[in-house]
Amino acid sequence: MHRSMWRRWGPVGLGLLLLVAGIAITMYLAHQHQSGIQEANRQRIENIAHALAISLERYVGSLAVRSEALAALVEMNPDVSASELEHFAERLMGADPAFRNLALAPDDVITFVYPPAGNEPVLGVDLSQRAEQSEVIHRARDEKQTILAGPLNLLQGGVGIATRSPVFVTDPTGESRYWGLTALVADYGIVSKRIGLDSARSEANVALRGRDATGAEGEIFFGRPDLFDAPRVSADIPVPGGSWLLVAEPRDGWISNWAFSAPLMPLGIVLSVVFAVLGFRIASDRVAIRELAMSDPLTRLPNRRHVQWHLAECIENLGTRVGCGGVILIDFDDFKPVNDLLGHRIGDEVLRVISGRMRSALGNNDVLARVGGDEFLMVHSSISNACRNELESTASRLLAAISQPIHVEDNEIRVRASMGLALFPDHARRAEVLRECADRALYQAKSEGGNRAVVYRSGEHDIDRVSGNHRALPE
Repeated sequence: MHRSMWRRWGPVGLGLLLLVAGIAITMYLAHQHQSGIQEANRQRIENIAHALAISLERYVGSLAVRSEALAALVEMNPDVSASELEHFAERLMGADPAFRNLALAPDDVITFVYPPAGNEPVLGVDLSQRAEQSEVIHRARDEKQTILAGPLNLLQGGVGIATRSPVFVTDPTGESRYWGLTALVADYGIVSKRIGLDSARSEANVALRGRDATGAEGEIFFGRPDLFDAPRVSADIPVPGGSWLLVAEPRDGWISNWAFSAPLMPLGIVLSVVFAVLGFRIASDRVAIRELAMSDPLTRLPNRRHVQWHLAECIENLGTRVGCGGVILIDFDDFKPVNDLLGHRIGDEVLRVISGRMRSALGNNDVLARVGGDEFLMVHSSISNACRNELESTASRLLAAISQPIHVEDNEIRVRASMGLALFPDHARRAEVLRECADRALYQAKSEGGNRAVVYRSGEHDIDRVSGNHRALPE
């Protein structure tokens, strides 16, 4: 009992004891030595700088997550309707007063903005032709990552910071092409107040540089330029596409203050609690962000990135925790007419229903992921050596689950699917080759009329779809 209590509360009590002892010793030395005062002064400014850096990183990170979520929506469905976009934008922006607008810019030309009221001036603007934006647009496209732009003057008035997230879509040949970008704009003034940048200036002189995420060599956009030349506390702030550099010094300069006394102790404790709370929140947010990045927002299934990681892990564990395994690549035979005739809203509901049915048909060792519009990948692993039978049985259950009629808004919808099965280590020991095997088996299933599952057979399915010639897979 006592040991249990010690494990639970002992480290906390020891940490508090060391914290109080450290503050007490610092205060004593501050009264005795000028160097102690100067060090405490520097520590105070470092705390302020780091707290601001954490708040800035967290907030711009949340902007990037929302912008990339919109980009992911467009990548999965480039023809998403305006009503769906408005609904998604409303949920995405929430009640944050700092949000100014959310926009889509196919070919870098803004064609959709939410909310429309007050943002009319940006419609039809070609961002790549604006001198202050063209470099950021090109960077986002070339680096294939979200870039934080700004602070910049907005066409609709005011100053904002904006994310530019490139969107790449896959054409029917499987090639990825640049579609355009998504943008999320926040009011720079409100953001500054929200993270405490304005209030911090009552205790410290603060300056920021790195406009458009260009880091220590970038343009100064906040505070006095001379702060970058004098001795100061600095903090690099990771932002989408690069960084900002924050510098700070005491409001009255680096002068010893002999008035340091005990009242600073409560401030130190409060700051420590604040940092702990901030750390907890940041860790929680990063977990949430990771979960969001590894799942499909429509079906709540794992996404392509998640299933690729899982497949690679299964193959890596062959011979230890995994005896054999396989994949089932699933593609609906007749799903496009559902979207064309009934609309994407009903099509999305059909995808959600079928995803739930497929998930219910799987075993404990199966992971199902959505890897495309109506394309799914199932990974199976087992400690046994009967993976082929297990995989074929799973495919039969999936075919039965998919073929059941679906009733959506007085519409009875029937969907069929083709499946390609590939086994490891029988067919391949590399994830990308295994996926190609399954893809070729899927192609064979479709060529045979669909609504069936085909197991990959080496040589028989090795057809290059472009040339029509046989092409062997790499080992």
